[in-house]
Order: sequence, then structure tokens, then C-alpha cells
Amino acid sequence: MKFSGKSRVCAMVVIIAGLWHTAHAEERDTVSVVDFGAVPDCHRNSSAAFKAAAEECSRRPGSVLLIPPGRYDLWREDCSTEDYYVSNTTDENEWHDKKKHIGIHLVGAENVTVEGSGATLMMHGRMTPMVLDRCNEVKVNDLTVDFERPGGFEFTYIDVVEGYTTVQVHRDTRYDILPDGKIAFVAEGFSTVGFPIQCIAYDPETRYYTYSGDWKVLRDCPVEELKSGVLRFRTPDGFMPGKGVSINLRDVIRDELGAFITESRDVHFSGVTMHYMHGMGFVSQYSRDITFDSVRCEPSRGRLLAAANDFMQFSGCGGRIRVSGCRFVGAQDDGINIHGTNLRIVEKLSRRKARLRFMHHQSYGFNAFWKGDSVAFVEPSSMLRMDTAMVTAVRRIDERLVEVTFDRDMPANSVAEEWCVENLTWTPEVQINDNYFSRIDTRGILVTTPRKVEIRGNTFDKTGMSGILIEGDSKYWFESGPCNDVTISGNTFIECGYNNKFDNPSGAVIGINPSNSVVDRRRPVHRNIRITGNIFRMIERPVLSAKSAGPLVFEGNSVSGVERAVIFLNGCSDLDIRDNDMPDPDIIEK
Repeated sequence: MKFSGKSRVCAMVVIIAGLWHTAHAEERDTVSVVDFGAVPDCHRNSSAAFKAAAEECSRRPGSVLLIPPGRYDLWREDCSTEDYYVSNTTDENEWHDKKKHIGIHLVGAENVTVEGSGATLMMHGRMTPMVLDRCNEVKVNDLTVDFERPGGFEFTYIDVVEGYTTVQVHRDTRYDILPDGKIAFVAEGFSTVGFPIQCIAYDPETRYYTYSGDWKVLRDCPVEELKSGVLRFRTPDGFMPGKGVSINLRDVIRDELGAFITESRDVHFSGVTMHYMHGMGFVSQYSRDITFDSVRCEPSRGRLLAAANDFMQFSGCGGRIRVSGCRFVGAQDDGINIHGTNLRIVEKLSRRKARLRFMHHQSYGFNAFWKGDSVAFVEPSSMLRMDTAMVTAVRRIDERLVEVTFDRDMPANSVAEEWCVENLTWTPEVQINDNYFSRIDTRGILVTTPRKVEIRGNTFDKTGMSGILIEGDSKYWFESGPCNDVTISGNTFIECGYNNKFDNPSGAVIGINPSNSVVDRRRPVHRNIRITGNIFRMIERPVLSAKSAGPLVFEGNSVSGVERAVIFLNGCSDLDIRDNDMPDPDIIEK
């Protein structure tokens, strides 16, 4: 058989990959993607090969899914697909189709290792690079994921004069000038026409990442192409953005995500890099014992945006969550968000049986209770867990409603259409250590869990809102409830909170802000929070804003950059604020 041109190169690549496979085969059962037709460094569609190899590993406990070095291109076509309901994504009206287009899809896998060998998976179109569904003991090592044409579009202002604005478009962003003379930015299977768009501006001088209204102006302006990648908009009088400022655009539909871990346990990601994630990032949902070690979520090729939404979200997880030595740079939402889901009691069917409803429009459809789970009954006005019970039966009614039977009577004073039920079994112990957060326009970390939380040695470098926020609510997000044991120690906070007003709890470097309407210092929502030995390099924002917390310790911290260290307190008790190196504190109590 004769080969010529690119075919000869691809054939040689296959041979080399096969030899590498043989040289690096372990005693463990090895399933290589090249054996199923994947070809590195040839720009061929390897989706079918990755689908078949993952299916084979799902059937073979103890196997290794081997990806030899090189670049593998995966398109939506021929990849694995499955419907999944994912917490905090889209509601029935925003995007009713729950189908995910999946690069590596492991279902029911046992003791499987995905060995990336430093390879890169290059995604084409709106895709979810990886799903672990009902898997146990899965490791994912040394793998990079990127998108050829990300769904986030970027350009930089290079010349601004009255009436005209000239931009340099990033090389990974494509555009069309429409017949009406206006602009459309386009990716594979997506454009800025017909989709709701969020706009964020990045100022390289301040390194602030802020919401912007610029796209609402530019989308309606006539535009001409001065040369490839350089566009000049005819802009209205008074539109004078800063020269050198960059704009990030992305659609708000969360139809896909970076990786989805659902109803799985003992999952370990190590040395994995995500250069872009469409929609949500890593979402772990009703899974337990999850570790992220030396994971990088940051853009490639000079881009600014790595995730359209949260980098990592843990919804209803159990066991222990560990995130260490990771980098989180360039997201249009939170760095890490850890929470459960409060379902509202909408009807009491008997003293021990109730109909519960998913309340937030973007979180519904997934399993939230199992027989044998321990639950708490939450009074929204106080946000306190008033009593507990065990689940004896669960019956799904539809995507929003579930019928749950308990082993004891619900509290006599619990009120339908007000009180909520929280699953306590699916609440995790948390360790978040030695990570770096930057170019995030919202919060670094949100966490609500009753179990032990340690946040140590992290750097929060100019997060737009709080570096760390502890909430818990049953009014809007319906996410979890009281924390009982939180240590925030040895972290560095640099100019956090610039995207919020001074008196907004999300503008404080550390915010504690449950949704309770009845504030009683004798009945704090969050307990045993220790903030010790941290470094705060401030702008004019509160160092701490705390509501309904106690005991609360703020000790041995260093605060600089401001003339007064403002601390807001509302209904807090058992306060211990001492031995801090900071300007005289201005403690403001409500």
C-alpha cells in the first residue's frame, strides 16, 4: 500500500503511537484509543474511537484507558451522547434539551485509570469533554483539554476616538460582517446572533475583570474590516472605552460543561489542564470522595477566558472533597462552589410523608434523596435545622417534584410552601489548600456544609467579589444551610471585592451572609468560624462582613492598604477579634 502527503505522515504517527503503547504497556489491562482508530496530530475526527475505547473500559474493571502523546481532535459528530440533568445549568425554557455531547464517557466504570500521557484533546463545537457516570475508583492523569474555536470571543481596543472604535480580534475568535453591516462573532455551531450574551471587560493595568455594557453598544454599530482581525466600529458620541482594555463575550446558555461526575465515588484528577470549558466547568453531583490535585483551569494561546461559569461546582456531594495545588484563572463566575440543595415542602401528605419541590429554576431533575439518607428540616426565617429524620421511601413524580417518606413525624410547626428539607448524608468534609485564584469576576470560593472545612494557603488575586463567601439560603438559590466548623488560615487576599459596593456583603473580602430574615445573636446560623493568620492587601472594601455567626474568631491576621479596617457585624455572637496587625478596626454593628 502506498501513502502520499498527509496520509503518509498520519500513517507514521499511528505506527509511532502503537510503538509507544507497546513500550509503555503496564501489567494492567490497557485499552488504547489508537487501537480503536484514533490518530494523533492529524486533525481527523477521533470521537468515535474515544467513544468505543471508553465503552470498552467501562466493561473491563481495572483497565487503563490509554491516550498516547499527541493532539486528538474530537467533534460533536460521532461522540457519545446522553441526557443529564445538571445542577445550576439551564431550566426548561432556557434550554430544554439535556443532551450532552461527550468526549470521554465512562459509565459504571470500576477501578479505571484514564492515562493522558500529556496528550491534548481538542474539542470542536459545543461539547462536554468528560463524564463519569456511576463510576467507582477512577483516576484521570496528565491530560489537556482545549477548544479549537471557543464559545468565548475576545477582542482588544487598540484605537479609540470620538465616533470610532478600532479593535484587534484575538486569533482564536472568528467573525462575520452581516449584510446590514453589523458584526457577528462565530464559533463552531454558535454565534452572537440569537443567543443572550454576557460581556466582561479586562483592564490589564488594574487586572480587574468587570461586567461591561460595551457589547450592547457595539452589536448595533456599523463595522468595517480594516484588515484581517482588525475592525473599526462607527460608535455613538460619548462611547470612549479604554485603549488596551479587552472584551470577553460568551453566551449564557449552560448546555454543556467541562466535566461531569455524577453518582460516583473515589475520583481523582491529577495533572489535568482545562484551557476552556463551555458553560459550567467541573461539576460533581451527588458523588463522594473527590480529589483535584495540580489541576490547571486557565486559558491557552493568549486568551483571557477559560470558563463561561464556575470552574468547579460540587452539588450534593459527600465524603471528602480535596482541591490542592490548582490554578483557577479566567472565569466569568465563581472559582469553587460547594453546596447542597434545599427542596421546599409544598404539600404535607401525612405526618411522615411530604411532596418536595426543586425551587431554583436551573437546578432540578436529578436524584436528591435515597432510602436511608439522613435529612434536616429547615426553617427559612431562621435558616436553622430544626429537626432530623431518615428517608424510608422516595418516589419521583416529575422533573420538579418528589415524594419522600420519613421514619418519624415532621416538626409539628413545619409549614408547607415555607419549610425546606436538606439532605445531610450528602454533605462533604472539605479541604481547599494551596491554590491560586485570579481573573474571576465573582467569588473565589463559596462553601456551605455542616462538616469540617479547611481553606489554607490559597492566594485570591483580585477576585471581583469576596475571596471567600459563606451563604446558605432558602429564598433564591436554595443552596444548603449552616456551617459548623470552618478554618480559614494562611491565605493571601489581594484587592478582592472591586465589583461590589462597599456595603454589599459580596464586596467584603470574606463574607458570611445566610438568607435568614430573623436575626437572633442567640441563635447563629453559622458556627465555629476561625479566620487566622491571613494576609489581606486591601482596597477600600470591608475585610469582613458577617451575619448570624458565632463563635467567630478573627485573630493574627495582617491587613494593609487601607486607612481603616472595616468589619460589618449583624447578629453575631462570641466574637474574638484580637492580635491582628492592621489599622484600628472600624467595627460597624447593625
